[in-house]
Amino acid sequence: MEEYVVQQGDSYWAIAKRLGIDPVELLRMNGLTMADAYDRGVLYVGDSIKVPPQPVTTQATTDEAYGMDWDAPNDDYDWVAPSAPVQDLVGDPAYDAFLAQYGFDVGAAEQSRISQGLLLEGAMSRQLGELTDPNANPYSQTAARTGSMFDIGLERDLERSENVYAGRGMAFSGGKFKAAADIGTDWGQKEGDYWSEINKERNILDQSYMDTRRDLEMQKLAQESSAYQRRVTEDIMAQYG
Repeated sequence: MEEYVVQQGDSYWAIAKRLGIDPVELLRMNGLTMADAYDRGVLYVGDSIKVPPQPVTTQATTDEAYGMDWDAPNDDYDWVAPSAPVQDLVGDPAYDAFLAQYGFDVGAAEQSRISQGLLLEGAMSRQLGELTDPNANPYSQTAARTGSMFDIGLERDLERSENVYAGRGMAFSGGKFKAAADIGTDWGQKEGDYWSEINKERNILDQSYMDTRRDLEMQKLAQESSAYQRRVTEDIMAQYG
């Protein structure tokens, strides 16, 4: 690849036209899609962008290749760059149909993530107790809760241990304290294991969502590229026959 220094009035589409390359491919080379080009695709004079290597040709060799006098296409041909919403410029029925399904699929993925997250948070509330601050992060282990099943179990076992050692005198105090420490360690381990499972479930949900969105964005990029290429082809055929 080569580096191109941005000049006054340049845009990705103007540069693609000048170099005779697909605008979508130029965006890809620079880490952009048409979906985000208008958010991160602003060019400033002096910026450098990646372009494909350009062959060195002369008018003479071009004329020889065609075996005739060759006139370059008019320089006033306008490349129409898709913008959001892309279908307004493309006017492509196939792309419009895809975009409708894409919007539905994105919404379904978002809703599934929310629903499964709420189910997970509900299970956490039943085991770990309700958050004392409803605005606290439910996935924070330091967030204050009340009614934890782990705390209830700990208090119950400590009370049972207390009853076992009740009335045995100082001779059994060491055993009493050790039993209490062991009970605390046991319930602490149970709570720690539960948090590990919660984090695994959360990672699975997040990864599933990201995989779905990645697939949808790849489909959208392919459909945008195809629709835009059809538009360019139609415009060229209309202008040059």
